Amino acid sequence: MKSCYIWDRLKIVQASQASYGDLKDFHSERYLDHLKTLTVIDEKDGVDDDEYMPSKQDEKHGIGYDCTPVSHMFELVSTLAGGTVTAAKCLLLGEAEVAINCLSESVFTLSFHKFEPGFFPGTGSLEDIGRLDGRGYSCNFPFHAGYSDSTMEYAFDKVFDSVTKHFAPVAIVVQCGADALAHDPYGGARLSIRGYCSCLKSVLGKNKPTMLLGGESCSPGGYNYANAARLWASLTALVTGVELDEDIPEHNYWPKYGPDYTLSIQPTLAKDMNKKSYLDECIATIQGNLEKYLPLSTQPELISQETENNRLCDKNKDLKVKPDVDVYEFVD
Repeated sequence: MKSCYIWDRLKIVQASQASYGDLKDFHSERYLDHLKTLTVIDEKDGVDDDEYMPSKQDEKHGIGYDCTPVSHMFELVSTLAGGTVTAAKCLLLGEAEVAINCLSESVFTLSFHKFEPGFFPGTGSLEDIGRLDGRGYSCNFPFHAGYSDSTMEYAFDKVFDSVTKHFAPVAIVVQCGADALAHDPYGGARLSIRGYCSCLKSVLGKNKPTMLLGGESCSPGGYNYANAARLWASLTALVTGVELDEDIPEHNYWPKYGPDYTLSIQPTLAKDMNKKSYLDECIATIQGNLEKYLPLSTQPELISQETENNRLCDKNKDLKVKPDVDVYEFVD
């Protein structure tokens, strides 16, 4: 992003690490305490991160397979979560319109992803709609393999519009996992940057405070690193109003973008296994769930943005940002 001059359009805010108490609001103490045991995992112990063999305790807490630990993992998690918390505070305080970096009646989760037997993590079926007080406040759109830009755009436009009508969010958090890009070794999809940008434009069109979660460690997936960088640079450029040149400018990592050294990511020739009849069936089911659990006629009153802002003002008086800057990048 620096080489494309997007960095100049951002306000850099120094984020604080999330505390143990902050993390405990979402994670269990056993999980957090286990992260603290993962201090040094490197060649000093005769093994590097890629060769680490997870223990039974690691696997118990979901650490293993393609989620292997790194050295000082608790500190890393605290730093990443701290950036997100700081971004959320800026949005709620009205200090930013767009910031880059739990199921209940106040949060609605909408996810579009590949779903099939044996594909990690094995959750996110059409029937997964939340539970207890959060039942009906989770929506999953399970694509078959090879979903393309046209498939993604068709499903997203139909579902996102319906969700925002029934839930009426006061703020939106967007997480753009880059593993759905074509040529990703694990994702099994064939999206290009166009598909992502089209969806993000729809989100920004709602004119709500928006947080974008991205970057190699903050976003779920993206194992072709050059393409992940292409994507996140393009999304950031879209938000900041920067028009990128198709040719990637020379910089320290420029050789990694060969052989064409361009911004575009060409779709693969893999077949899109998602037929329109299947997409329409999923859309109908989702719209039926929205009518059942969040009917427009009885939609619960949501906390207003002004009320939430006032609640946080006293707690976050030490947060210093300039109100005339609309887009922020949060760093550790």
